Formats: sequence, C-alpha cells, structure tokens
Amino acid sequence: MHFKSLLLAGGALLTGTAASAGGYQVTLAGQKNNGMGGVGVGLSLDQAAMFYNPGALAMVKDRGVQLGVNATLARNAFVAEGGSQQRELRNSTVTPFNFYAGFGPAEGKFRAGIAVYTPFGSKLQYADGWEGRTALTDITLESVYVQPTFSYAITDQLSIGAGLMILAYGSVNLQRDIPLPDSFGHIELDGKADNKVGFNAGIFFKPSDKLSVGISHRSKIDAKVKDGDVTFTNVSPSFAASFQATKFNATLPLVA
Repeated sequence: MHFKSLLLAGGALLTGTAASAGGYQVTLAGQKNNGMGGVGVGLSLDQAAMFYNPGALAMVKDRGVQLGVNATLARNAFVAEGGSQQRELRNSTVTPFNFYAGFGPAEGKFRAGIAVYTPFGSKLQYADGWEGRTALTDITLESVYVQPTFSYAITDQLSIGAGLMILAYGSVNLQRDIPLPDSFGHIELDGKADNKVGFNAGIFFKPSDKLSVGISHRSKIDAKVKDGDVTFTNVSPSFAASFQATKFNATLPLVA
C-alpha cells in the first residue's frame, strides 16, 4: 500500500519547516568564496568557479584539485504561539563538502573540470513532546551533485561555460507523531531520490584587472522519491488497521 496524502503534506511541510529554520539550501561551495560572504558569480578565484559561474573557469589559470569541508552547527529555539516557555531544538551538525578537479592547457582557451558538491541539506530535531510534534519531530535532507563542466575563453576578457548538474544522491527522512485517542503513535518516511539532471551556465567578463562581472543560471531539479519506506511505531493494535501504508512517493523541488 502506498501513502500519498501524507506524502504530499509532508513534502510541503518539509519545505516550509526547513525554510523557517534557515533554509535547506547550502551555499558553501568554495572556501575562498565562503570567506567573502558567498559571492562568486563575478569572480574567477579558483576551481569553485564550476559551481558559481562555469563561464569563469576558462579565466582560472591554475589547474589541479581542491577539496573543502564545512561544519554547520544548528542551535535553534522557539516559543509556541500563546506560550511563554522557550523550547530548544536538539543540536545537530551537518558537513557540506566540495571537490573540484580542473584540467586544460596552461595557455589554452579551453578548460574542463569535474565538481562534486552538496548544495542542499538540512537536519532538524525538535525537542521531545514539543507542541507541534504532530506536524514534525525530525527532518533530514541530503543531496550530492556531480557536475562535469566545460568553459571557453572567446577573448582575453570574455569567456563562457556550462555544466551538466547530476543529482547523484538524494535522501529524505521525515518524522512526526500521530495523535491517537489513547496515546501518540509515530510515523517515519525514509527514501532515496532518483538520479536527475539539470544544467549550470554562465558568462564572465573581465575588462580590467580591477573589474569583473558575471551572469549565471542554475536550473531547478525536482528530487523524486519512489517507493520510500513508511514505518509506524507506538500504534496500539486497536488502531493498527488504519495505518497499513508501507511505501510513499514524494517530489521536492531543489530550487536554483
């Protein structure tokens, strides 16, 4: 039996709840860019240009491999509407990473590369027994993109580029309590997303050593989970017949 109604509600809930807690998009794709507030479309600092603006990759003179790992520590608190007690979420840590390998002749106009990064991911764990536990108790989102990239310098000042974004890995885990007449049950949705493809393209222009501008576009990818697992716990036998679903389907837009 497939679970669809909860799934659709869960997808919307998943998006809205994650956004209210700071978002599920992770823009930590380049270590130098991180130190500059996350800017990068108009810069050609290093191989991370594959993520921010593929058009700038041809202007990166250095070739090679670079790896970056970040740690995000979530510490959140809330006060329920009409209440006065502050409730703490359980602390959680996620580790978005990025890997880039750039290739091409030192003096040539072409550059190519491969990028692996985590543009979306989030983890929230609400306090046990919190007021909204029938809407959400736990949520975990994970994604890994692989992006082959090509860039070409039309002139010494102007270059273009594009990358094929592949959702190589994606997963979602969504949990909430179920109100029952005699107790609270619990439901867990856990699934892996199908591989999906999008694109990333950009133009880079550097008229002088002190000025550079860029334009980039990143397409949206819809992460689709098919036949994810549904698990019910703490449901008394007298109500078990109402909770027979074992699989679910879901779609979560990974926005540009």
